[in-house]
Amino acid sequence: MYRLADILGLDGFKLPAAYAVKGKLSAKNFLDELCSTFSSRYRDIKDEQVKYFESHCRNAEMVPQLRSKLELLSSGTLGRSVPALVDLFCLCLIEVKAPSSPTIASFAEQRIREPF
Repeated sequence: MYRLADILGLDGFKLPAAYAVKGKLSAKNFLDELCSTFSSRYRDIKDEQVKYFESHCRNAEMVPQLRSKLELLSSGTLGRSVPALVDLFCLCLIEVKAPSSPTIASFAEQRIREPF
């Protein structure tokens, strides 16, 4: 439905269709959906799936699936999924980073004030 609404330029139908896609996500199907051709074509859908991951990333059911997807990625069969998986890693890095850890911006700012 989302694809059809996009093709026809019916933005009013895209939102409910996107909610329907999001409503069908689960820990068991999330990574398959995120790594699908459909998600690689529609940034709005991919972004919603990344948000789903953000709120469910501590679910242990996702670990074996993520490992499997990374193995497929390393073998070259999931090239279309690279942007989505990079988003997941960035999200994880931001989540794990301690509040007192220096950021790239703070490091650069310090280098400007204190050159070599």
